[in-house]
Amino acid sequence: MKHKYLLYSSFFSLFLNNLDAVEITKENLFDINLEDLTQIPISSTVNRYETDASKSASAVTVITREEIERHGYKTLEELLSNVVGFDKGYHIRRSLVSNRGFLQDINTNYLLLIDGHRLNESAYSGFGMAQIYPMMDNIKQVEIIRGPSSTLWGSSALNGIISITTMDAADYAYSEREEGVVIGSVDYEFEEQRTILNATYAKTTKDYDFTFSTLYFDSDVAPSYYYGFGVAQNTPYPMLQSNYNFNPSYQIDSKLRYKDLTIHLQHTDYNRYSNGETYRYTDEQKALDPDVYRDSDGFFNLEQTWGELIYTPQITHSLSLEARVSYDYTKKTETREYLDNGSSLTGAVYTDKGVSAEIILHQNTNSYHILGGLFVQQHKLINDIYLPSREYVSVDDKTVAGFGEVNYKGLQDWIFTLGARYEYGSPRGDKYTFLPRAMIYHQLNENSYIKYMYNTGSLRPTLITTRDYVVTTPRYGTFYAQGAQKSQKSYSHSIQTGYTTQRVNLTATLFYDQIKDVVLWGNSTPVGTTADGLDIRLWETNLADITQKGIELEAKWYALDNLNLYATYEYAKATYDNEWIDYEGEPIINVVDTITDDSLVMAGAPNQTWNLGYDWDVRSNILWNLNYHGRYGVLSRYPDPNWKVYGFEHFFDTNVRILQPWYENSELDLYVKNITDNRGRFPTGNGEVETQTGREIGLKFKMSF
Repeated sequence: MKHKYLLYSSFFSLFLNNLDAVEITKENLFDINLEDLTQIPISSTVNRYETDASKSASAVTVITREEIERHGYKTLEELLSNVVGFDKGYHIRRSLVSNRGFLQDINTNYLLLIDGHRLNESAYSGFGMAQIYPMMDNIKQVEIIRGPSSTLWGSSALNGIISITTMDAADYAYSEREEGVVIGSVDYEFEEQRTILNATYAKTTKDYDFTFSTLYFDSDVAPSYYYGFGVAQNTPYPMLQSNYNFNPSYQIDSKLRYKDLTIHLQHTDYNRYSNGETYRYTDEQKALDPDVYRDSDGFFNLEQTWGELIYTPQITHSLSLEARVSYDYTKKTETREYLDNGSSLTGAVYTDKGVSAEIILHQNTNSYHILGGLFVQQHKLINDIYLPSREYVSVDDKTVAGFGEVNYKGLQDWIFTLGARYEYGSPRGDKYTFLPRAMIYHQLNENSYIKYMYNTGSLRPTLITTRDYVVTTPRYGTFYAQGAQKSQKSYSHSIQTGYTTQRVNLTATLFYDQIKDVVLWGNSTPVGTTADGLDIRLWETNLADITQKGIELEAKWYALDNLNLYATYEYAKATYDNEWIDYEGEPIINVVDTITDDSLVMAGAPNQTWNLGYDWDVRSNILWNLNYHGRYGVLSRYPDPNWKVYGFEHFFDTNVRILQPWYENSELDLYVKNITDNRGRFPTGNGEVETQTGREIGLKFKMSF
């Protein structure tokens, strides 16, 4: 560790000693005028073609490359925490994302895309911690769609889409005369001892461009404690949690574009050590039942490899084609080592692999845009093992969907959108799903607009355990598992109004969303017994329906040419529509006793979130961002009254960047983040858990040729 501090200190000293050695020129920095900054951002994901974000058929927030660098985002989680309504949820096992007052046990209700490729796992339908560490140095833009968006993107876009667009080689160059770039960066966070290293090579010519990137990340998190409930006693016990204790992990990404053809490949090897997956019991509890109360450590490895071939020719002046063929391979291995007796156990192993193809035709004129598409996917889940000697039957997962949309803009000041998707999926959830959407947009005057949006979403149960698939051997030797029967479905009504001038951007979005047949993971409720007397339990359970309603506010004010003030605020309330969960017509689970408070408000997600901040160009080469983030609402997910914390939580975050031209066509970017070490803490009743990283430093060197 001492060598790391010496390394970073040397970099800083070298940089500061040469700060005035080179003349600062704006051509080498952000040569962006006020008119460029105040342009309405472009969204390409909502309608699957480029359009003003204000005219898209869903509420969307666009984070640009400049904002990523100014605010010092190094993980997707950090970025999302600054988007209106989003917040970092707490779970001992994984990183969670909450939005619009809604939080699910795993991140299944958002679809994660990289250049249009779906990253969600079919086995668990979500994205995990391996995906929150993307190569942030190579991201061109992130679009966050708030609310269901399954009409054009299918299952998993239940509550939104997180769409990442990576940079092409031409995006890195200082000017059109240059053809290539080499970038190297290092980031170090002190509290978690987190290290992120990134190296990129990019080259562009008249006919093709090529990028190749490698990412390394590692951390050494000191365990922190909170209190849980014992297996055999309804009493609290101390339990360790350590979500971000990574062993060395890697990601490799390459993208080759030749005219209208693009090949994109990515491989992630993610390793995590987590004592948060297991329990630390007191000596008294161990003495009570040594077979149950024992210590263990968990190790997780996720290998994820995918490749996609994309063909996007312009057939005629108004007709274009978008065709994709993808291959995905995911393997997860979980092992546990028990400290008391030295034994180890393979907790879960699965391999999920499959192919997909999608083809879309676009017809675009001055009056309308029409698209029609077909999507086909075949996945196979192999060897889901919960004990080393017991293999589950493999599951084949098929999806076929047809979809289309019309955007009519032939009437002055009006835009009408109407789209629908018809999807067949087997064996999970509802076989047939119809997913419509509509938008009516009206330009009130030169500066303001209003629009109504209706969107729908769906999320099929996971491949691990579905209702029609009872595992062939008892899980852990004690019970059989069944899963959710129905797919989750969401319906959203939104009204958005916006006001834009050269210096001011304002938007307000009212939403009323309903989520039907919400799936809870890991409930393990007994619903019957087998002939030999073993339990049959619901491992996934369709819960009562949920209603979400609230308001989202976003504001930007370019007070000066070098000073931008921004603010976001969301009030959202998610409530369960029923108190009891039914199984075969009988109430079996009381929602109030498990996952909500007495008023049926969903626990785990705050009711209010806000961000206030500014971006200030102190000098032409010194950029300063200050952000104030806060939240208020039901933060605890535990049923004990002492654990239901209606908390007010807030913290400041700072990021100061110094850009220094080193010599011709090169640049050094130095930053320090969270200088005050003001971290948020998540209350859990008898303890607190950190929800914000500590002080952070980093530098990036870029050379064009």
